[in-house]
Amino acid sequence: MIKIAFGGMVAEELFFGEAGTGPAGDLAAATRTACAMVGAYGMAGSLISVEAMEPGPISEGLVKKVLADKDMRKSVESILDKGRQEVRTLVDQHRHLVEALRDELLRREELVGDEILEVLAKAEIEGAPAV
Repeated sequence: MIKIAFGGMVAEELFFGEAGTGPAGDLAAATRTACAMVGAYGMAGSLISVEAMEPGPISEGLVKKVLADKDMRKSVESILDKGRQEVRTLVDQHRHLVEALRDELLRREELVGDEILEVLAKAEIEGAPAV
């Protein structure tokens, strides 16, 4: 989910040199997910669950508690940085596919279902541009 959330932000950075305000909601979702990984799911080296204090679905309180703790916040930053870098590498490696989708969207304004797959298949056949 974190990598999906970073897709738009990373694409804006790669294609425009910086991200605009559009990915703000995605960044918030990525932060909530990383906080849950650290503070509820035991996925950052600690098996302590701050969520145990508030049983039920992931609460806003969890995010506040995780980000207030220096070590947990560092873990969240690490998870987010790693996810962003992995997405940057992936988008950069497949830039020709992103560009093919962009170009087709500019021509047609909308792509759905099999149309997306057709554009991607054609771009794969044509291959990535020589560097």
